[in-house]
Amino acid sequence: MAKYYELDKGGNAYAGSGKGDTLGYTPTLITVYGVLSIILALLLIWGSIAGIKVPEGSAVTQEQMDSSLLWWPIAAGVSGVAALIAGRLAKKRVKWEICIGCMAVADIAVVLYAIPAIQMAVIALFLLLVGLIMTMRVNKNREAFSA
Repeated sequence: MAKYYELDKGGNAYAGSGKGDTLGYTPTLITVYGVLSIILALLLIWGSIAGIKVPEGSAVTQEQMDSSLLWWPIAAGVSGVAALIAGRLAKKRVKWEICIGCMAVADIAVVLYAIPAIQMAVIALFLLLVGLIMTMRVNKNREAFSA
């Protein structure tokens, strides 16, 4: 009889039982990022509805803030939903192609942070780098996934 950590309901191998499976906590980290990104998107939507006003003399203009409050929730929401899907698929070790595709969408979506305000480019590049590392980890464990 299979142990609870070896098989899920669909009979797919979990971590450690697949050939060369070294994902470890990667699916959990992807899912945590997805949840935090969706929370950020909701907070940014709330901020745009509330109408954040930029103080006079600030380095950011009101037009830049308005543009940012349009793009950032879209970027955070798309990235978060794609990361949640990828995290779930990676945890179950199924549908590798869809998982990698969702991770690519999540990686590319964070670049949208830098569109309205170039000041966000550093954060966008950091998130892109972390996303690419996670994508490479999942790609390295391709054999652990089932169809």
